[in-house]
Amino acid sequence: MQLNEPPPGGFLVSEIWNLMHIKNLTKRIPPKNKPRSRPLPKASEKYLQAYERLKEILDQMEMKIEEYFHFKSTKHCLFDLHLIEYRVLIELADINMGRAKAWLKA
Repeated sequence: MQLNEPPPGGFLVSEIWNLMHIKNLTKRIPPKNKPRSRPLPKASEKYLQAYERLKEILDQMEMKIEEYFHFKSTKHCLFDLHLIEYRVLIELADINMGRAKAWLKA
């Protein structure tokens, strides 16, 4: 067995050996593949009802709207509605949804 070959064994042994070999060569720990962010919370029934009701009202008023508006593709902002004529962005927030909870407490 040479130094560049992993020891005999299963997948886990060779995987651990690869990580140790990379660490010894580069003096750095390789990045982890596990995502660090949590998935977004699910929309509640109250939020969905409010969203549909607002859309109905804006349709009755014959306002031009754009749904799920990204104003810049590189930003991680996503607004629920964009009133095109008035240049207004609307974000509906449920009390139990993500950052809205912290904003309402402050």
